[in-house]
Amino acid sequence: MSRKPFDLEAAKRGEPCGFQFSSGVEERRFIGVHSDGDVVYESNNKERTVQRTAPENFSMLPRKVVKYGVMALDCKGESVHTSLHSDPQHFGPPASGFVTIRVEWEE
Repeated sequence: MSRKPFDLEAAKRGEPCGFQFSSGVEERRFIGVHSDGDVVYESNNKERTVQRTAPENFSMLPRKVVKYGVMALDCKGESVHTSLHSDPQHFGPPASGFVTIRVEWEE
């Protein structure tokens, strides 16, 4: 996983973050910030313990984005228009000549 600097505001919004091990970053649930500035997080072990670390040991992880869309097709089956939206119900049921698509990427 790629390493992005820890962003407190993004972590508060629930964006994925993790602890930096020598083998890479492993996702952890952000809880808050201790009065001394350390990041407080929940570990993934069986006891689900709360731990803290310096912010430089924590980093942001890529965020998965999923969009749904409708693609209009011409008589040759080629795409002539595509529209994306985060809600799969936004477009309603597909009509003749339209195809529903799902697109995923990481930011």
